[in-house]
Amino acid sequence: MEEQVRGLPGALVNRAKSLRPSGKKIPITPRGKDDFHEDSAPGARAADGSRAYTLCRSGVEVERRSVTAPAGGRAHPKLKMTPEMAALTQIQELFRVGPDGGGSPLRLAWSVVRRRGKPLLLLPQNFHSATVALQLYAAQRPAAKAIRKLLPWYAGTPLRALGQQLIIHSNTAMPWTTFLRRQWGGAASRLPTPAILVGNQAADAQRFILLVLDETKSPVAVVKAGLRPPARHIIEREAEVLRQLPASLPGIPAFRERFSGEVGSAFAMDFYAGHSPAQDDQIGAILGGWLHADDVLVLGDSAAWRELARVCSAEARFRSLITALAGRQVRAAVQHGDFAPWNVKVRPDGGWVVVDWERGELRGIPGWDWLHYEIQTSILRRRLGAEAVAVRLQALFQQPSFQRYVQTANIAACLRPLTLAYLLYHNRVIRPGEGLRTGEELLQLLAARWA
Repeated sequence: MEEQVRGLPGALVNRAKSLRPSGKKIPITPRGKDDFHEDSAPGARAADGSRAYTLCRSGVEVERRSVTAPAGGRAHPKLKMTPEMAALTQIQELFRVGPDGGGSPLRLAWSVVRRRGKPLLLLPQNFHSATVALQLYAAQRPAAKAIRKLLPWYAGTPLRALGQQLIIHSNTAMPWTTFLRRQWGGAASRLPTPAILVGNQAADAQRFILLVLDETKSPVAVVKAGLRPPARHIIEREAEVLRQLPASLPGIPAFRERFSGEVGSAFAMDFYAGHSPAQDDQIGAILGGWLHADDVLVLGDSAAWRELARVCSAEARFRSLITALAGRQVRAAVQHGDFAPWNVKVRPDGGWVVVDWERGELRGIPGWDWLHYEIQTSILRRRLGAEAVAVRLQALFQQPSFQRYVQTANIAACLRPLTLAYLLYHNRVIRPGEGLRTGEELLQLLAARWA
């Protein structure tokens, strides 16, 4: 399989400073974002143990160099794997052609959209496909929404020549492309280029979301994939949760099938057109429908509570709170774990579909999803400080729909300590990459106020 990567021009690219003569060290740019890209399939080497790399400057190939890997089979120590290279290399692995070959050839081409220097979206190089592909990206802030509207003009017109492109040659016979083709049921010799959202940037746990298009460039399915063992575990766990969720519950996406192969693990579900909700008027109906009618849960028996107790065992201030609540009996609930506007699609008929079930639990803690929705939306979307979030939280506690929910869930008598426990879990166990400081300030504020 061949891969071709062209770098962004001018100031948007960290240019490599020089290439020294063969056999000497190859310098890397100061910030670690170099223009070297491995040409061969991951793990592939020539008979002498070398790998091929290409250096590009301002989008023009300068030199191709074979680099001999040291003992142990690792890449050249001076060619550091940047987040960009790691993400694009894993996408290359997904579409890698096996030794048997066969099938019809495929040429898949994307325009690469970055955020903070890292790949975020791979958009098909067709204006209509790029437009529909943006449904993978739930922009929340005004600036991001404005940029989102401009991206189809970048990816689907000649403007894409100004940016980075990724081109992969594959074929239709490999198990992975067969799995993708099965989601739209089209011709065996074709596969429209799917859009790809690059997920968590941690290399070992990185996941990818693919939007599968049919021959009319219309989206038909969403596929979520992971290649490395930690990512495969997350994908397989989410697939199992989705497979077991009753279709009769409100807001549950339709699960299609799973994929497991040498290249990685994945699952497919139906595609849902829509946007993130502007109002929160359906939360009570959704979360109320996720409460189990006759299932009592002892908080200390839940997986999340055990992990919380383990992580916070050294914090005397909160250890007594966790211990006191551990024996509390509540109504068990389906728990999403990241219930927030960016993980909700509002269908054209107004109904909600909740996606991204990586933290899902079939028997989880009631109330935490509603608290998460209010608190994280206030911090990440509204950009509020701890005091303002506390005011909104108190207003939530007074809402009739929320009061009915906490009564049904049997958490009204322990709502405040349960809220502190949620904040502890989110701050200490999840440790989000954004909003953690405000979350910690909110925890300390409420702990002092409710003491």
